[in-house]
Amino acid sequence: MATPDTLLQLIAHLQGGIAVAHGRRILLEYARKSSGARLALLFSLNKESQMLMLLERCGKGPHHFSSSDSERNAEQLATSKPGFPYTSSKRGLLLSDEESPDKTPIPLYGLFGSVLLMQGLVDIPDIYSDPRSLAEERLWAWRGGHAILSAIGVGGQAGDAQGVLVLCFGPDDKEWQTSGVRTATSEGNLLICTTLLLAYLSEESVAALISRNQELRIAEQQAAIDQERSRIAHDIHDGAAQNVAHVIHKLEFVQRVLEKQPQVALREVGRARDILEESLSDLRHGISSLIPIQLEEQGFDAAVQALLENYALNEPGLEISYDIDDPTLLPPSLEPSVFHFIQEALNNVRKHAQASSVAIRIPMLPGLLVVEVSDNGVGFDVEGVLSSTASGAGQHIGLRTMRERIRQAGGQWEISSKPGAGTIVKAHFSLATSPSALTGREREVLRLLIDGLTNRAIAAKLSISIETVKSHVHHIMQKMQVKDRTQAAVIATKQRWL
Repeated sequence: MATPDTLLQLIAHLQGGIAVAHGRRILLEYARKSSGARLALLFSLNKESQMLMLLERCGKGPHHFSSSDSERNAEQLATSKPGFPYTSSKRGLLLSDEESPDKTPIPLYGLFGSVLLMQGLVDIPDIYSDPRSLAEERLWAWRGGHAILSAIGVGGQAGDAQGVLVLCFGPDDKEWQTSGVRTATSEGNLLICTTLLLAYLSEESVAALISRNQELRIAEQQAAIDQERSRIAHDIHDGAAQNVAHVIHKLEFVQRVLEKQPQVALREVGRARDILEESLSDLRHGISSLIPIQLEEQGFDAAVQALLENYALNEPGLEISYDIDDPTLLPPSLEPSVFHFIQEALNNVRKHAQASSVAIRIPMLPGLLVVEVSDNGVGFDVEGVLSSTASGAGQHIGLRTMRERIRQAGGQWEISSKPGAGTIVKAHFSLATSPSALTGREREVLRLLIDGLTNRAIAAKLSISIETVKSHVHHIMQKMQVKDRTQAAVIATKQRWL
């Protein structure tokens, strides 16, 4: 571990007017060494996209990293300037495209984002077992290894944070947890380091990451459109088209036997009618999945209820349960995505699960919307099906479409299943923008909205014009994804923003 004297050397070195990227790297390396962590990560908060963007890492990660990482880092440290222990070569420690285990930014409703509203160092015994952790966050952690998280830039008010420092330890790394090592001095030095890091969050680096992320999103959206077309084509080909062709063959057979075997002909006509009715039902399901008219006519909760009633009529042997905490807190922008997700999940249950019961749950946690559809059907090998679907050979193209649709809406998609053990699919969405997205003045206005003040009263209280208040309220509603000021006040109160 680094000694406290090293921090003094580091500060003296920073005062020499070094480049932002270079200063960021040596600070991050100091944080890693002073804590004894194996891996140090620095994320910057992009308030517009409400994502944590990875700026820098140092040390060797547990997964998806080449074995040469630690050797390269050691070589960089060995060639550092005399008299100063932490520097880097021109290649630096910034993740390259080839080395990145996951280029997707991390949403704020996960474990890393939770520390944005906290002060000081936050100890996490095990990222893997923490219920707040996301799949993208677990990529950086060792199973059974603890972590230290700290917000970068927390000031006098919640929401001032501009980034997150993450220090990951292996399962056998106990130095930081040992009382004889973890002293007030060592914690203080690490907190000083996090304070210094605030000055080295490069806006240029963030802009580059945002630009790259936007390009990826455009490509993903086009891929989602292509996949949706492919799914529709597969559904029509494997369903209605084949059934219609089958009916044509039956009617040709009926023509041949009608005079000599009228009873056989009548039986085949009946079977043809049943097949056509099934095809018509499939086509109706396909049309409704493309145009959720129910949302416009009835609202989300009533539309879901009507959807489930329709499924209950068509699938009398399937028991369906539905539980939602509070439909009024569901942002209008997410209603179509959630409706489509439930619809597609039920279609998969109907086509593949052979289930007798399915449960739909929509709990609303602080800052997080979870949509879960589970069944007691036959289940399947998730890894095998998803790999075959990705190659275009699988029949579960609906899963890929569901996943891309959720990601396009800014959510995260998960699936778990085993043969004979049923299936669970989940979608996670940020329920409302984090308070960190609001400016200081907007938080003041929101606090007064919660107190019940009118626009005129707020303007007088803050010594600003009524038009300025209206503008702030409009921006608050946009960022919180709500319909009116009352809903903004309700959400902020329930989630204890202020």
